Amino acid sequence: PRRETSAFYEVQVPCRADGIEVAMPMQPPVTQAQAMRNRQVAEQTEGRLRLAHGGGENVSPLFDPESEADKPLYVRVLKGALRKFRILLWIRTYSRVDLAADVRAGLTVSVVLIPQAIAYALLVEVDPVIGLYASFIPLIVFTLFTTSNHVSVGPFALISLVVASVANGIASPDRTDAEYLQIVLTLSVLSGLLQLAMGLLGLGIIASFLADPCVAGFTTAVALIIMSSQLKYLLGRPIGKGSMPETVVNGLRLFFTGDVNWWAFLVTVSAFLMMYGIKRSGQRFLPKVPLFEQLVAVIFFTAVNYAADIPIEAIGLLPTGLPSPQLPHFPASVAELGKYLSGSAIIAFTGFLVSMSMARIFSVKHGYPIESNQELIALGFANFFGGLFNAFPVSGSFSRSALVSSLGGGTPMHGVVQAGVIVLVLLWLTPLFRTLPFAVLAAIIFAALQSLVDFSTAKLLWRSSRADFALWIIAFLVTAIFDVQARTFSATRRSTPR
Repeated sequence: PRRETSAFYEVQVPCRADGIEVAMPMQPPVTQAQAMRNRQVAEQTEGRLRLAHGGGENVSPLFDPESEADKPLYVRVLKGALRKFRILLWIRTYSRVDLAADVRAGLTVSVVLIPQAIAYALLVEVDPVIGLYASFIPLIVFTLFTTSNHVSVGPFALISLVVASVANGIASPDRTDAEYLQIVLTLSVLSGLLQLAMGLLGLGIIASFLADPCVAGFTTAVALIIMSSQLKYLLGRPIGKGSMPETVVNGLRLFFTGDVNWWAFLVTVSAFLMMYGIKRSGQRFLPKVPLFEQLVAVIFFTAVNYAADIPIEAIGLLPTGLPSPQLPHFPASVAELGKYLSGSAIIAFTGFLVSMSMARIFSVKHGYPIESNQELIALGFANFFGGLFNAFPVSGSFSRSALVSSLGGGTPMHGVVQAGVIVLVLLWLTPLFRTLPFAVLAAIIFAALQSLVDFSTAKLLWRSSRADFALWIIAFLVTAIFDVQARTFSATRRSTPR
């Protein structure tokens, strides 16, 4: 017998001996009402897990030796490979109604994706156009393999920060921008291969070994770290690299000594307040109509900077055209390869954790099963081919996935629609972003991440479970103080089910 606990419930799992169920009390006796409530929670939890993952009947082996024993091995392997293309299962029943819903969702989400892709490229420390590249090929490839109808992959703040941390740990201090980009692309290809291997080996179950308190503490700290990394654009002055406390102290020193570009400060604050005001007004007066506050801010301040030539840094002229495929640089020495592989493992694990969490949420909400191993394969192929086309690693985005869900997107085809819009932007519209201030992109990041800074979970854990609170505080402090790779490793170790 064992006891399963979380911050919200505690149930006893019965054991069976010779076909007889034996109740093994693991704690002081509870009332009949408490026991009934615990039993109902356990049944609801099991039902939701079965709804999200299925009962196993939808899982197809690579090849079935019993039913296809008379066929050549290459035929069986080929059929097994074709089963991984999940688009072949739902495209046969795809209707014009589905197409209309996916086009509506894809076009709307694209309006949110464009400014976020450019902004999150800043977190990876690459050219803004690389964010648009990461919103093109990965979305198309992911559509071919995913079992989730609502997850929208692409640039995401958390995975972007992890990529930047790993890449800076590998790059030499005197590296050029081109060398740094090659490191990022190599990490994308390797992390994709690792995710693909994990999916084929059936390691999708690792997502179950992360406790919710660790994930919550990790996410809150990472959101604060990302915000602190944007202080240089808020203040308009360079801030030396370091841990989050060091960055905040350096930023406060610049602010109180007056060594600030007040134009950058004014634009950042104004853009944030504009987006916040539009969003709150929409929630109050037009709750069902998306108002695209991020795109409004981008268009407004790009036009203002073009007309007034504000003395702040802008992104400049972006290259026009689609990315061409190329093989990234692979390390020659074993020691260097070890750095790449360890960093790629962190990226692969974090990206899968984020994407799988979102896939579970929307599968339960809409009532269809997903397969964790297949999601690993889909994300792995997306990152692998993305790295070949100048894209940094991607993962699911909760805000964009939630928008797909609310707009009625019913199949993964919405990702192809988003990629189509990005193609149009890359071919004809990139010159329009020439005067877009970096301060506006920083404001977009601040606005997108404010909802992830959640200390209410820690307060709830303190009242319900001191052990879970300890997990939250350890994950938060380690994440906030030390390197991202140590953060993820620490959070993972402490997430083993008790």
